[in-house]
Amino acid sequence: MVAMPLFRRSPAKDVRADLLAWLDSQGVAGDRRILAWASGEAGDTAAYGLAGRLVWRSDDGWHQVPWHEIEHASNDGATGALRFTTTTGESYELDLADSSLLSQLVRERVEATILIQRAVTLGGGKAAVVSARRALVGSDAIIWHVSWPPGITKNSYRELRVQQELDRLQADYDV
Repeated sequence: MVAMPLFRRSPAKDVRADLLAWLDSQGVAGDRRILAWASGEAGDTAAYGLAGRLVWRSDDGWHQVPWHEIEHASNDGATGALRFTTTTGESYELDLADSSLLSQLVRERVEATILIQRAVTLGGGKAAVVSARRALVGSDAIIWHVSWPPGITKNSYRELRVQQELDRLQADYDV
Protein backbone atom coordinates (compact mmCIF):
# COMPACT_ATOMS: atom_id res chain seq x y z
CA MET A 1 0.00 0.00 0.00
CA VAL A 2 1.34 3.42 -0.99
CA ALA A 3 0.82 6.28 1.44
CA MET A 4 -0.63 9.43 -0.12
CA PRO A 5 -0.02 12.76 1.58
CA LEU A 6 -3.07 14.80 2.53
CA PHE A 7 -1.44 18.05 1.47
CA ARG A 8 1.19 18.61 -1.17
CA ARG A 9 3.63 21.34 -0.22
CA SER A 10 5.05 21.73 -3.69
CA PRO A 11 3.98 20.96 -7.25
CA ALA A 12 4.61 17.55 -8.74
CA LYS A 13 8.21 17.10 -9.91
CA ASP A 14 7.27 16.79 -13.60
CA VAL A 15 5.27 20.04 -13.47
CA ARG A 16 8.10 21.80 -11.65
CA ALA A 17 10.59 20.55 -14.24
CA ASP A 18 8.30 21.76 -17.04
CA LEU A 19 8.00 25.18 -15.34
CA LEU A 20 11.77 25.50 -14.91
CA ALA A 21 12.37 24.50 -18.54
CA TRP A 22 9.86 27.14 -19.68
CA LEU A 23 11.50 29.80 -17.47
CA ASP A 24 14.85 28.88 -19.06
CA SER A 25 13.35 29.27 -22.54
CA GLN A 26 12.14 32.77 -21.56
CA GLY A 27 15.56 33.79 -20.24
CA VAL A 28 14.31 34.08 -16.66
CA ALA A 29 17.22 33.60 -14.29
CA GLY A 30 17.30 33.82 -10.51
CA ASP A 31 13.50 33.83 -10.08
CA ARG A 32 12.78 30.15 -9.60
CA ARG A 33 11.58 29.68 -6.05
CA ILE A 34 7.88 28.85 -5.90
CA LEU A 35 6.38 30.83 -3.01
CA ALA A 36 2.76 29.66 -3.50
CA TRP A 37 0.83 27.70 -6.06
CA ALA A 38 -2.63 26.43 -6.96
CA SER A 39 -4.03 24.09 -9.59
CA GLY A 40 -7.33 23.69 -11.37
CA GLU A 41 -9.90 20.97 -10.71
CA ALA A 42 -9.14 19.16 -13.96
CA GLY A 43 -5.40 19.75 -13.78
CA ASP A 44 -5.46 21.80 -16.99
CA THR A 45 -4.58 25.06 -15.23
CA ALA A 46 -1.94 25.76 -12.63
CA ALA A 47 -0.54 29.02 -11.27
CA TYR A 48 2.72 29.67 -9.46
CA GLY A 49 3.79 32.71 -7.49
CA LEU A 50 7.51 33.29 -7.81
CA ALA A 51 9.52 36.08 -6.20
CA GLY A 52 9.17 38.42 -9.18
CA ARG A 53 6.18 37.19 -11.17
CA LEU A 54 3.00 35.20 -11.46
CA VAL A 55 3.33 32.27 -13.87
CA TRP A 56 0.47 30.08 -15.05
CA ARG A 57 -0.13 27.15 -17.34
CA SER A 58 -3.32 26.82 -19.33
CA ASP A 59 -4.50 24.86 -22.36
CA ASP A 60 -2.50 27.13 -24.66
CA GLY A 61 0.80 26.95 -22.75
CA TRP A 62 2.73 28.96 -20.20
CA HIS A 63 2.22 32.66 -19.42
CA GLN A 64 3.76 35.16 -17.03
CA VAL A 65 3.24 38.67 -15.70
CA PRO A 66 5.62 40.49 -13.35
CA TRP A 67 4.01 41.59 -10.09
CA HIS A 68 4.45 45.29 -10.87
CA GLU A 69 2.33 44.87 -14.01
CA ILE A 70 -0.73 43.59 -12.12
CA GLU A 71 -3.09 46.48 -11.50
CA HIS A 72 -6.03 44.75 -9.80
CA ALA A 73 -6.53 41.21 -8.52
CA SER A 74 -9.31 39.39 -6.72
CA ASN A 75 -10.19 35.92 -5.60
CA ASP A 76 -13.62 34.30 -5.78
CA GLY A 77 -13.74 32.42 -2.50
CA ALA A 78 -16.61 30.20 -3.65
CA THR A 79 -15.03 28.98 -6.90
CA GLY A 80 -11.33 29.58 -6.23
CA ALA A 81 -11.01 31.64 -9.42
CA LEU A 82 -8.19 34.15 -9.45
CA ARG A 83 -8.97 37.25 -11.54
CA PHE A 84 -6.52 40.00 -12.38
CA THR A 85 -6.03 42.92 -14.74
CA THR A 86 -2.65 44.15 -15.94
CA THR A 87 -1.50 47.73 -16.27
CA THR A 88 -1.98 47.36 -20.05
CA GLY A 89 -5.66 46.51 -19.53
CA GLU A 90 -5.52 42.77 -20.22
CA SER A 91 -7.86 40.73 -17.99
CA TYR A 92 -7.36 37.13 -16.94
CA GLU A 93 -9.35 34.59 -14.97
CA LEU A 94 -7.66 31.43 -13.76
CA ASP A 95 -10.02 28.66 -12.68
CA LEU A 96 -8.23 27.21 -9.69
CA ALA A 97 -9.47 24.72 -7.13
CA ASP A 98 -8.16 26.58 -4.08
CA SER A 99 -6.31 29.79 -4.72
CA SER A 100 -6.52 31.28 -1.23
CA LEU A 101 -2.78 31.03 -0.45
CA LEU A 102 -1.83 32.11 -3.96
CA SER A 103 -4.28 35.03 -3.77
CA GLN A 104 -2.73 36.16 -0.50
CA LEU A 105 0.70 36.05 -2.13
CA VAL A 106 -0.58 38.01 -5.16
CA ARG A 107 -1.94 40.73 -2.88
CA GLU A 108 1.29 40.92 -0.87
CA ARG A 109 3.60 40.93 -3.90
CA VAL A 110 1.56 43.50 -5.85
CA GLU A 111 1.38 45.82 -2.81
CA ALA A 112 5.15 45.45 -2.34
CA THR A 113 5.73 46.92 -5.83
CA ILE A 114 3.88 50.16 -5.02
CA LEU A 115 6.16 52.99 -3.93
CA ILE A 116 3.75 55.92 -4.31
CA GLN A 117 0.04 56.04 -5.04
CA ARG A 118 -2.06 59.21 -5.31
CA ALA A 119 -5.66 59.79 -6.40
CA VAL A 120 -6.43 62.69 -8.74
CA THR A 121 -10.07 63.81 -8.49
CA LEU A 122 -11.66 64.10 -11.93
CA GLY A 123 -15.22 65.05 -10.97
CA GLY A 124 -18.38 62.99 -10.77
CA GLY A 125 -16.97 61.03 -7.85
CA LYS A 126 -14.25 59.53 -10.05
CA ALA A 127 -10.49 59.65 -9.65
CA ALA A 128 -7.47 58.56 -11.65
CA VAL A 129 -4.65 56.93 -9.69
CA VAL A 130 -1.04 57.94 -10.31
CA SER A 131 1.44 55.37 -9.05
CA ALA A 132 5.13 54.67 -9.00
CA ARG A 133 6.05 51.00 -8.92
CA ARG A 134 9.14 48.88 -9.13
CA ALA A 135 9.93 45.34 -10.14
CA LEU A 136 10.67 43.07 -7.19
CA VAL A 137 13.37 41.15 -9.05
CA GLY A 138 15.91 42.26 -11.62
CA SER A 139 15.59 46.06 -11.82
CA ASP A 140 15.53 49.10 -9.57
CA ALA A 141 13.85 51.28 -12.21
CA ILE A 142 10.75 53.18 -11.14
CA ILE A 143 7.75 52.75 -13.43
CA TRP A 144 5.12 55.50 -13.40
CA HIS A 145 1.57 54.57 -14.33
CA VAL A 146 -1.84 56.23 -14.46
CA SER A 147 -4.96 54.14 -13.89
CA TRP A 148 -8.04 55.78 -15.35
CA PRO A 149 -11.38 54.85 -13.80
CA PRO A 150 -13.84 52.93 -15.97
CA GLY A 151 -16.53 55.02 -17.63
CA ILE A 152 -14.61 58.30 -17.52
CA THR A 153 -14.10 60.27 -20.70
CA LYS A 154 -10.59 61.64 -21.01
CA ASN A 155 -10.41 65.26 -22.06
CA SER A 156 -7.64 67.86 -22.14
CA TYR A 157 -8.59 69.25 -18.70
CA ARG A 158 -8.53 65.83 -17.00
CA GLU A 159 -5.36 64.77 -18.76
CA LEU A 160 -3.69 68.05 -17.75
CA ARG A 161 -4.70 67.59 -14.07
CA VAL A 162 -3.29 64.06 -14.06
CA GLN A 163 -0.09 65.12 -15.85
CA GLN A 164 0.42 67.98 -13.35
CA GLU A 165 0.13 65.56 -10.43
CA LEU A 166 2.48 63.12 -12.12
CA ASP A 167 5.01 65.92 -12.70
CA ARG A 168 4.66 67.09 -9.08
CA LEU A 169 5.19 63.59 -7.70
CA GLN A 170 8.20 62.97 -9.90
CA ALA A 171 9.71 66.30 -8.76
CA ASP A 172 8.91 65.64 -5.08
CA TYR A 173 10.50 62.21 -5.17
CA ASP A 174 13.45 63.41 -7.28
CA VAL A 175 12.82 60.99 -10.09
